[in-house]
Amino acid sequence: PSAAAEMISPDRKQRTQALNALQYRLNNSMQALLVNLRSQQQAYLKSLQLLHPAKQLQQHSQYLDGLFNRLEQAYNQQLKNKQNHLDKYQQQLHLLSPEEIVHIHNVHIQSMQERLVRAWQTLYKQKTNQLHAQAGYLNALSPLATLSRGYSIAFQNDRAIGYAKDIDPSQTITTKFQDGEIVSQPLGTD
Repeated sequence: PSAAAEMISPDRKQRTQALNALQYRLNNSMQALLVNLRSQQQAYLKSLQLLHPAKQLQQHSQYLDGLFNRLEQAYNQQLKNKQNHLDKYQQQLHLLSPEEIVHIHNVHIQSMQERLVRAWQTLYKQKTNQLHAQAGYLNALSPLATLSRGYSIAFQNDRAIGYAKDIDPSQTITTKFQDGEIVSQPLGTD
């Protein structure tokens, strides 16, 4: 135990010395501050004694006006800061309100619906153009186009006849024109 006590006591001694040094410095600082304040007070009192009472009242009034203006500015600044905080919190509260969240989602849904309609219209135009192109192609290949140019097409057993050798003389032939058709019986083939 005595070794432990010896180890603690130098540390305690150092702390005591440090504390005494700090107290000494504090006392010196306080005395210097008091001396400075006393000299300022004496200078202020001397200047007041030199002034006429009306001048002193005027200076006090100006000093009080200055203090009042500073106080009013500080109050207005504090009020402005508090109002800004309140506005910020109200805005955050408004953004978190269920009505605002529903409104934001409704705007998003509206935007998505508009995009869907535009995409559908674009797809519809593409498919319509493709259909018109294919219809034009089919129309160019259609037998009706051949008929509209003044030609006729002969059929036997609902099949177009391309060659004379394909005709069966025992069967009738239907010949289609632009404005109608005729049925005929072949007499033979050459």
